[in-house]
Amino acid sequence: MVKKVGRNAPCPCGSGKKYKKCCLQKDEAEKVIEIPRRRTAEASVDSLRNKIMGFVEKQSLADHLPEAIAHYYGAAEEEIDDMGLGDEKTLGFMEWFIHDFIHPDYGVPLITAFLEGNQKLTSEETQILKDWQKTNLSAYQATEIEEGYGIHVEDIFTGEQFFFHDISLSRSIKQWELLICRKVWVLDEWQVSAVATRLMPTDKKDIHDFIMSHYREYLVDHPKAKISEFLQKKGYYLHHFVIDKEMEAPIMPKLVTSHGEEILYYEGLYDVVDYSRVIDKLSSIIDYEMTERKKNSKDEVV
Repeated sequence: MVKKVGRNAPCPCGSGKKYKKCCLQKDEAEKVIEIPRRRTAEASVDSLRNKIMGFVEKQSLADHLPEAIAHYYGAAEEEIDDMGLGDEKTLGFMEWFIHDFIHPDYGVPLITAFLEGNQKLTSEETQILKDWQKTNLSAYQATEIEEGYGIHVEDIFTGEQFFFHDISLSRSIKQWELLICRKVWVLDEWQVSAVATRLMPTDKKDIHDFIMSHYREYLVDHPKAKISEFLQKKGYYLHHFVIDKEMEAPIMPKLVTSHGEEILYYEGLYDVVDYSRVIDKLSSIIDYEMTERKKNSKDEVV
């Protein structure tokens, strides 16, 4: 049994100082629960993304944005403002624009043009950038959550299983939910790049069938193409699915009694002789609630 040392007692280390003036702070720090480690090379990843964005901002891209927008959103540029797109979707578009869109001025995606441009990068940034050259969007199902560390996922198109080190996701996503995202390799672990779109488990079959239908069409002209190649070329179809789903008219729930009978609503109009007496009688019913009282054109209370 470890003997507790008082704050004002001599420090056990033998320094001659009081415990509170010597080793107390260090000992207390050792009692703190270990904070989950940061993602691998987080500083390098943040630095690299800033450098890529700096490269993108310097390029003349305005002439090609309408074409890219049409691909990604499946809509003309003038229609985008009416779709209620928030900052998260804008970030998702920029990530796809950098990673997947074949830029006409370069003949390759911007992330490849950046690598080939002899940018001043650290050795760690260079390795990460090289590993980011062949990535694609996909849909993943969370099969197991390790809160505070990350999530185990399965690619719903290939069946491949991965572990995403992502503390934030591990504390927000629920088991079996779906993620539309880009997985990227960072030195020794898989991470989620930039943003991810969450879908319900019930959406799995619909999005799987939607993508596989387009994949089969792609195979007509590219018979040897793997699903990963298709998603690298046509990954924007995943976001077409999300946008179509968001724009669907909501289905109102059907209300039924405990016996399964549908609840119907009616309105009845009655002429009454003694209004006050009617209200008194109705008020004696436990479930009755007066929601509105007004007068009609004849100055009668209704």
